[in-house]
Amino acid sequence: MKLTPDAAVEVCRRAADRGLVITRVEGGINTADRFEARLDCIWDAGYPPNPDEGAHPINRKAMDFIRAEMGFHNAFILGAVSVSEWK
Repeated sequence: MKLTPDAAVEVCRRAADRGLVITRVEGGINTADRFEARLDCIWDAGYPPNPDEGAHPINRKAMDFIRAEMGFHNAFILGAVSVSEWK
């Protein structure tokens, strides 16, 4: 699902409370008829994400990335993993 920048930030904000760690953010340009993914707009939490860091700080980094890119990209796709699978 493609999300607007504000919706993507909100999903990141709520994800940890729902047991999810954002592991990847991909940004792009969404128009009426297509989504153009941009290779210059990818953020990864690292693989595997460091479980000692905790879900909230990792998700905060994802939100910071989206906020930094929202002036250039108008749609984002998020990847997440369950905290129980992550550890």
